[in-house]
Amino acid sequence: MQSVDTRPSGESGHGRLNSAVRGAFAGFAATLPMTAVMFAVQLVLPRSSQIRPEPRVITDKLLQRANIYQKTSERGRKLAALANHFAYGAACGAVCATVAGARLQSSPSTGLLSGLLIWMGSYAGWLPAAKILPPPRDRLPGRNVLLLAAHSVWGLSLHSVLRRSRKYNRW
Repeated sequence: MQSVDTRPSGESGHGRLNSAVRGAFAGFAATLPMTAVMFAVQLVLPRSSQIRPEPRVITDKLLQRANIYQKTSERGRKLAALANHFAYGAACGAVCATVAGARLQSSPSTGLLSGLLIWMGSYAGWLPAAKILPPPRDRLPGRNVLLLAAHSVWGLSLHSVLRRSRKYNRW
């Protein structure tokens, strides 16, 4: 059996693929504590800042644009939002692990920065550009705090899962 280059930022395509797969797994796993933080912070926000969770708002908007919102049950929309949220977390984890490589595994600050960059690229970037969500300046301040806290947890969790997965790098 031939061994595969498992270095986080190895020169071979196999090394990058391994990093992407490990990152996707870590991103998926990091989305769980992130989601828990989103729901916990939602409970302590003032009533005026309590709206549907952003993954649900995003999914509903996409379903409307695809002209299938009305054909999708409430349960189906909830499940689609949850699936989209975890899939996006996995995709972002794959990108972060591939781009940051070993730095992401060795430094919690790189994980934190990764989470904040994902927030910035998404909530201050492509989501407003695609007219899916308003930019942060036009959102309720409590929502921005919730999302920044949740993305910080995601980045730190991503770092932690990647760091712990180093010893199991034969995926």
